[in-house]
Amino acid sequence: MGFCNGLELCLPSKHFPHDIILNANEMQWAIVLPLELTVCGLTLQYWPGARDVSIAVWISVFWVAIILINIFGTLGYAEEEFWSSCLKLVTIGVFSLVAAHMPYDMAK
Repeated sequence: MGFCNGLELCLPSKHFPHDIILNANEMQWAIVLPLELTVCGLTLQYWPGARDVSIAVWISVFWVAIILINIFGTLGYAEEEFWSSCLKLVTIGVFSLVAAHMPYDMAK
């Protein structure tokens, strides 16, 4: 049983801590998610191919991706997490191979 459920069972007339937890979750979604989307757009501005694209376009693209992942629930999130992890592993492997085959003079 979670913290909120246990608190309601023990103190049914006192909802003050419960309301703080709910408000903190709502504030997280209202503040942190737009901040993260903006940071994604700003980070992509460092890429020369993305400098001509507006930050609003990148925010929209990432927002739609988040919405699509959330539409499919836990299964969609787990599937996305699995493929993201596979991509990370392949990327690390490719970087390791490239670094291992790099001439010593270029590594300096």
